Formats: sequence, C-alpha cells, structure tokens
Amino acid sequence: MRALLRVVGVVTLEILLAGCASAPRPYVFHAVPAPKTYAWRASLRVRTPTAVRALDGERILVRTGADLALLPDVSLGDRLPEVIAADVVETLRGAHIRASGERESANVDFDLQLEIRVFEFDAPNKTVAVTIAAKLVALANGRTIASKVFSARDALASSDPKAIVVALDEALHKTLTPLTTFVAAAIH
Repeated sequence: MRALLRVVGVVTLEILLAGCASAPRPYVFHAVPAPKTYAWRASLRVRTPTAVRALDGERILVRTGADLALLPDVSLGDRLPEVIAADVVETLRGAHIRASGERESANVDFDLQLEIRVFEFDAPNKTVAVTIAAKLVALANGRTIASKVFSARDALASSDPKAIVVALDEALHKTLTPLTTFVAAAIH
C-alpha cells in the first residue's frame, strides 16, 4: 500500500496538460523512511549525481534488447539526477544525518558524490534495475574515505507504465536504505 502511495500523479499538472494528449504525465518520487536514526555532528553535501546523457533527463529509459527507448506517457517531473539527489538528501535527513543539497550547502565536512549507472526498465526480461555508485570525500584533505556501489533489480508482472514507475521507485529505495547506513558508518 505504501508503495502505491509513494508514486503520485501531479494532479495540477495533469489538469494543465489535459489538452496536450502527447504530453507525458509527471510522477513524483519520495524518499524512503530511514531504517535507523543516526545523530552525527559531521555534515555532508550531496552533489547532484552524474549520469550518462541517456539518464540525464525527465524520462525513464526502456531497454528493448540492444536498443533504448523512452517509457511513454511518463515524466519524472525533473531531471533524474535532481530527483535522486533530492531523495538522497531527504532520506539522510530522515535518519538525522546533517545533509544538504549542492545549492544549499556552505560549510560541510564531506561531499557525497553519486553516479547513476542504471535506472531503467528491461522490457524483454520484465525487470527494473537501479545502480548508483557513491563516493564520500573528506573536504579537509580531499581524500576519498569510502566508496560503494548500490544496486537493486526487481521482476515485474506487468508492463503498465504506472507499475514500472512504482517498481523503479521501490528499487531506488532499496539502494537508498543501505546508502544511508554506508554514509552513517563512514562519517562516524
């Protein structure tokens, strides 16, 4: 039930776009509640993730064998790197880790650098996959203190766009939960 509540159509935009039959419907991803509560004095800045050009947009990729396409009638509401950065900040804050976005941070102790490697629906195999690489850099000396890759892959029973978005949201949150634990352990 909570997975269905996490992905919400943006009603206002849907009404505004009702006259545009070809316009994709925007969906909003929400941060996952943190599994544990941490309270560290150290603060970190979440950098906007890097991504290959195909992943640096508002649309969801569909792998159709060797080719790539876009999921019809679905938009993320913002560029995927911005969506993921916002989710990471919100998830870390939910765990009481002092995190800020790239634009709102001033004096911080660490940079969390992310790379979106995979965020797609594999149509032939009916699976969704999310892979995010994370690197934590201490700003005092510029050294990488920890790095790790987080991945999730889930099978789907349906190829319905809404089911795909819900499954991608769940896969993203399966990467954010261990990412929060990883960050907390590294800055402790």
